[in-house]
Amino acid sequence: MKTRHILAAAITMAASALGFSSCDGSEDLHYSPASTPQGQRIYFTSSVINEEVGDDATSVTVELFRPASEAAEAYTVQLAATTPEDLIHVPGQATFAAGDTVTQVTVSFNAAELTSGKVYPVTITVDEAQANEYGISTVTINIIHLSWSEWAEMGAGVYTFTMWYEGDCPAKVMERHLTNDPATIQYQFLAALDDEDPESYYLYLEASTDDGGETIIVPQQIVGEHPAYGDVYMEDVYSYTGDPSYAPESYYDPETGLFTLYLIFYCEAGEFGDTYEYCQLDGFTDNGDYKLTLTDIGQVNVDGQVFAIVSLLKGADIATVKYTVAEGSLSTDETAALAEKIASGDSSVKTTETSVSGNIALRPETTGDNTLVAVGFNDAGEQKATASLTFSYGSDAPAAKVAPRRLPRR
Repeated sequence: MKTRHILAAAITMAASALGFSSCDGSEDLHYSPASTPQGQRIYFTSSVINEEVGDDATSVTVELFRPASEAAEAYTVQLAATTPEDLIHVPGQATFAAGDTVTQVTVSFNAAELTSGKVYPVTITVDEAQANEYGISTVTINIIHLSWSEWAEMGAGVYTFTMWYEGDCPAKVMERHLTNDPATIQYQFLAALDDEDPESYYLYLEASTDDGGETIIVPQQIVGEHPAYGDVYMEDVYSYTGDPSYAPESYYDPETGLFTLYLIFYCEAGEFGDTYEYCQLDGFTDNGDYKLTLTDIGQVNVDGQVFAIVSLLKGADIATVKYTVAEGSLSTDETAALAEKIASGDSSVKTTETSVSGNIALRPETTGDNTLVAVGFNDAGEQKATASLTFSYGSDAPAAKVAPRRLPRR
């Protein structure tokens, strides 16, 4: 084999460079085998463990192991420990029961005496005479006390469902934060089961933030059950895809009291789709639901005709939306000027009108970049929202991202 020849040549050159002589068979070779471990050979499986503990915690445990060949009889191992303060106690020994290969060391404390957010490193070492010399004999447990405030109502308002459920319903948002870091917050979104009984709230989803709401994480959680596909999950798109560009899409705006959550709904068989859901808190100036969101889905070919598909999502208080498509990628000023023409009813701009949310199919006159500009109006015909989206159309444009693999919801 060529590889073997190359390696042999390299070894020969290295030996020559170091002044080693080759073996001609006239010299005795001396082999010293590694020593066989003696005794119980106690070990840990990890050298570092991080433990986050709440206000009511009194202990954490770490497991100690020994070989099955040494497990016939009960055995006590001696431990040495280093703790940062007298607030944490580690026993001086641990005992394996007869027949057991695993035992636990309990590190005890009173969480109420530990400073919230502070890391307390605790080091435990197995006595050298009892340790497995080829295993891990020392472990460091980093105990972190996370002290949360009591749950409190952040506000009441309206939650807008757009995927697994649809429509608006009364809602409450509960919050709590780390006592040493007010920007780290956990949220609970409670929706009313019965619109006529606003007190019939249930927990719809949980979320969190570590920057005061600028980015919100919705961890994987079950939202319902599909009769054919089983459990249905929801999660924010950033957490689901790992793409950091989606992180800013879920956030809380303290100026308007609006939560915007970019979510994806899925099951083991595939995805139902991604969408924006909203929760508007009461008590803010002009508290109407004037959301207007455009999302590029991609394009589809239907009987030889290519359509660009865009998801248009409007808030409950947007009565109608008028939109048009302009050639090219418009600047901010160009978009604003076109939106003004749409709002004023300028006859030079051809628009399409809709009163519902959903996917819209577009056939621009030119391929390449195009810009969709939409304007939302309330019941009185007043302009309340503007949205724009630059998308690619033509042979080089991406195919629709969601529709072909979207599963039926019911």
